[in-house]
Amino acid sequence: MKRRVLLAAAAVALASGHVAETRGQATEGAPTKSEAVAGPEAGDPGLTAQRVSLAFDSAQVRDVLAALAEFTGLSFAPNADAAAVTIRAVDIRSRPWPDALEAILTAQGLGWETNQAGIIVVDWLESLDDRQRYRREATVFELKHAEAVAVVNSLQHLLTPGLGEVVADPAANALVVTDSPSALDRIAGVVAQLDRPRPQIAIEAKIIYVNRSGLEALGITYDLKDRQGAAVEQGINHIIPAPDPASRQDVDTDGDGEPDAAIFDLTNETIVSFGGSAIAAVADARAGVAAPVLQILVAAALGDFTLFGFLEALETARLTEVRAAPSIRALDNTEARIQVGERTPIRVLESGAQLEQARVSVRFEDTGIILNVLPRVLGDGNIRLQLAAERSGVISTGAEGYTFQRQVGETTLVVEDGETAVIGGLTLAERVVIERGVPGLMRLPLIGGLFRSRSVNEVKMDLMILVTPRILTPRGG
Repeated sequence: MKRRVLLAAAAVALASGHVAETRGQATEGAPTKSEAVAGPEAGDPGLTAQRVSLAFDSAQVRDVLAALAEFTGLSFAPNADAAAVTIRAVDIRSRPWPDALEAILTAQGLGWETNQAGIIVVDWLESLDDRQRYRREATVFELKHAEAVAVVNSLQHLLTPGLGEVVADPAANALVVTDSPSALDRIAGVVAQLDRPRPQIAIEAKIIYVNRSGLEALGITYDLKDRQGAAVEQGINHIIPAPDPASRQDVDTDGDGEPDAAIFDLTNETIVSFGGSAIAAVADARAGVAAPVLQILVAAALGDFTLFGFLEALETARLTEVRAAPSIRALDNTEARIQVGERTPIRVLESGAQLEQARVSVRFEDTGIILNVLPRVLGDGNIRLQLAAERSGVISTGAEGYTFQRQVGETTLVVEDGETAVIGGLTLAERVVIERGVPGLMRLPLIGGLFRSRSVNEVKMDLMILVTPRILTPRGG
């Protein structure tokens, strides 16, 4: 009888709004975890913050829910077994009613949730978790930077097996994900990580021809060496001697008593050296190339000289020529393509048909200097470059069609932001035959050779491709 009297008194207090401390007044402050429980159905959003005081020795869950239903105006639907659970020794003073309900139910292994109709369902926590796990909801994620089609594959392993589904909408660049609420929360965090702005990389290239024959006519040869001084090809000529830092001597050149310059002893180290067909590069495919190779190196300042200073000196002497200086922008991990050349039309006959009945189509073959660059920004700010250089061209045509010559080299290397990679690998050797003689007499049979002379000039041209990637800072970054 004591249990019934205490519970009845609590129910009357709840129904009338007279509680121990606040007498039904709404309390302002931070929203509680279960603020959405009251909803529009309660008629008063402030009910979610109303405080209650409950004190009883023993009561069943159904009786407590009935009292709260009178107090809040909400509907409660307990599980049959959960409704019969007996709650003992409860003393809650001046707490928001959702917090009080949460504490009472959790202590008994129970929980509650609000369904779509606004009814509060009370059940065992395991049952609520199962329902939550297998309840499907759909969420649309609008992507600002990433491509929806590309993100789909990354989300597949996050979906609940047999329940989750993700569909990409390329037109709206959005993802429609259907899964349980807990899985959707997890997927939302992953989508936010994937939908980040991708850096852009500006790729500058220079295609430079070096007149090797002109240098040799001046008594200069050059070879290629790496940073450690190892020669790529045999034959070394110290064009630009390297200063020895240990031999530095400060000197006074203007007589004021203060050193204003420094002198160094020159070493046998070669700062810029190139050699044979090791540097040349991707030149005219119609010419023969002796021992073509592709070498990739990183140009960096060594001592007081650089590769670029050497090239500028040759340009001043008109021994180099910049044929093209294209530049292009590319997104991170997106391939950029640079082509300096032409498209050669090729007639293609229908296979299997007789010559007079065959249909003729035309396709185009890209020739010239083709450079494919795939940049990737690394975590340390460096840039990984996947480079593929191609030199191709038509060397002859005949009744059977065109003959193409192609040299291709591929490599991967890491450079710093703004650092230049130099691609080389071919030397173009072109022979020019010049005949001089007395007109008429030089063509006479047998004795014509007495009135003419023949000279053969070989012109060697080296080609360098300089690739410089730079990371572009986003606006506002």
